[in-house]
Amino acid sequence: MNTKNGTILLAAGGTGGHIYPAHALRKVLKSRGWNVIFITDQRGLNFRISDENIEIYRINSASLSGSLSDKLIGIFKLIFGLVQSFTLIKRFKPAAVVGFGGYPSVPTMVAATLIGCPTMIHEQNAVLGRANRLVARRVNRIATAFSAVSGIKQKYKSKVTLTGNPSRPDLVNSRQHELKKPFTILVIGGSQGASILSKIVPGAVCALPPDLRKNLIINQQCRPEDLQRVQNAYNANGITSTLSTFFQDIPKLMSEANLVISRAGASTIAELTIVGRASILIPYASAMDDHQTANAKNIADNGGAWMIPQAELTVDVLCERLISCLTSPSLLSDVGNKASKCGSPDAAIKLAESVEEIAAISRERIG
Repeated sequence: MNTKNGTILLAAGGTGGHIYPAHALRKVLKSRGWNVIFITDQRGLNFRISDENIEIYRINSASLSGSLSDKLIGIFKLIFGLVQSFTLIKRFKPAAVVGFGGYPSVPTMVAATLIGCPTMIHEQNAVLGRANRLVARRVNRIATAFSAVSGIKQKYKSKVTLTGNPSRPDLVNSRQHELKKPFTILVIGGSQGASILSKIVPGAVCALPPDLRKNLIINQQCRPEDLQRVQNAYNANGITSTLSTFFQDIPKLMSEANLVISRAGASTIAELTIVGRASILIPYASAMDDHQTANAKNIADNGGAWMIPQAELTVDVLCERLISCLTSPSLLSDVGNKASKCGSPDAAIKLAESVEEIAAISRERIG
């Protein structure tokens, strides 16, 4: 492995949707000899992305939403974060700076463009996020997870490169296509679970004909306040279930599932398409710019999932869909294969190559 003796800065908001892709890119860049540094906010510092020793720095940031006083406080935090970012960039002299969205990425990306560092943003969703929108005109390149991303102005389309959404490396190793018995359903709802799934899924499962539900296995993520109620429902109907507020082994559970019921966050879509699993997607109705609907529609339009808008999700609607899945293994296999065709298991490598291409700009300047 050749040592590049250079530094790449990764700026990401402190949620899993931003942190996981950045971490996947970090692992590839490290394997190629780059020194990689994270810049995030307090949430990012607390996010458990790895047991590895990661060099990470916190800066101030805030969204510009809320009351007038909230917006004024947000402006001051962003200005302070901009000063902190200037200091870090001057200190580390990065060959490139990559932003993964979320407001904590904005000060770093603005500072990098003002200094003249090669820059790139990565958009995980099918709608350009607000933080990325703020800096899209200033960066050298825009990497996307989807082939069609709304919110990117026509004049910036020449900057766009399709890489896919980098995901956890262990997911690629979990890629399986053989559907196993007993029939297993994985229910996940984002980092904190989804109350609507805890209300509707148990009712739909328990409404299945006895011959269909008797051999089911349910692995379901729930909010703490929903755990006991959901467990009681499954127990009363003799359904084998494992419930948790957070699953550590999502790649294993997803690869073992015949069907996944989930929200439609970018990381979940990437995981489903990498593993190649059929899914029923219920987009989070209040997601920023309704990006989860755009994410779900992208894969559903390609035959790799079923999408049910939250407003249309009822026990009867979900039960009917479950019956069709349980009684048609070939249908599940077909949908899973189509989901797999939407995936990008080499997304982290593609993104790393794109980063190295823009990093060459700074090397040419030095040379």
